[in-house]
Amino acid sequence: MFPFVIPWDDARQNAVNVAALNPAPIDASRRVSVRGSHFFDATGRRVRFLGTNFTFSADFPNKPHAAKVAARMHKYGFNIVRLHHMDMQKAPNGIFDPKYPDMRHLDADQLDRLDYLLYQFRKHGIYVDLNLHVSRAFGAADGFTETDKLPELGKVTAYFEPRMIELQREYARDLLTHYNPYSRTRWADDPTVAVIELNNEDTLVGAAWSDTLRGLPEPYHAELANQWNRWLRTRY
Repeated sequence: MFPFVIPWDDARQNAVNVAALNPAPIDASRRVSVRGSHFFDATGRRVRFLGTNFTFSADFPNKPHAAKVAARMHKYGFNIVRLHHMDMQKAPNGIFDPKYPDMRHLDADQLDRLDYLLYQFRKHGIYVDLNLHVSRAFGAADGFTETDKLPELGKVTAYFEPRMIELQREYARDLLTHYNPYSRTRWADDPTVAVIELNNEDTLVGAAWSDTLRGLPEPYHAELANQWNRWLRTRY
């Protein structure tokens, strides 16, 4: 037996380097769109994604680590990263500013780290799958009542409660219109952002199979019932 160590920051050009599979950097010619059931870039090249998740504090590495991680992933053929669970906590594990009691203000340092990570991904041919609502739970500081009785991680009610929907829109605007000084573009305009997920692992239909909807506290149960009955009257 002998020690077999795989360095976490190894990006050397050697026999196992497959970086040539994925063009770098990502520019306007590499913007991804959908044709039929496949992804293509603007050159007409078909794009096949091999990706992984970054979660919690991994979404916000320091700058030296961001450069090394992106280079190593490029070496091994990864070409997309799913930025996941950014919205669950405040800094340092999440994107929200701990100076505020609510979950609405983006932390400037976390944004800077995220900007630089995206810039490094862009340099190394790695796209981003940006997740919006994953695990952000709304509380009293955001203007809601009875939140301790709601489904965990902001699930279910985020589909129909009007103010929760507006706060999700606010978060999306704040993030997607944010200007990245390293890539010199807004997130919404950056070809590195290939995919945006609006809502992760959440369903009203699934909740209806259990007692989740019946057990919603007021005023949430009444809001859902009113919207459902309005839809029924319009439909039938």
